[in-house]
Amino acid sequence: MVQPSNIHIENDFLLCVSCGESGVPIIAPAGAHLKASCAKCGKYIKFISQGGESMLYFGKYRGKTIAEVVKTDPAYLHWLLEQPGIKTKIKETIHKMLTPDGGV
Repeated sequence: MVQPSNIHIENDFLLCVSCGESGVPIIAPAGAHLKASCAKCGKYIKFISQGGESMLYFGKYRGKTIAEVVKTDPAYLHWLLEQPGIKTKIKETIHKMLTPDGGV
């Protein structure tokens, strides 16, 4: 798979924790994000945001934007904030979107 020319990764290098390779990863579309995989062993390294609206990539609202879920089921997002294992960046985005005028 060819790396799109408009994708910039920090210094163009990522470290694969599986094999220890440090280099330019293989980039492939993966839903709302891009998936970076190790060029040596092929294992997943990380997802890269394409700069669009923040989306949920798990759970019953998988593939929905946080803004959509704020409008339809804010209680779910409040519940999600209390769950262990949810990444800090997602929690910060949810909290911002639930705050009056935070998502505007």
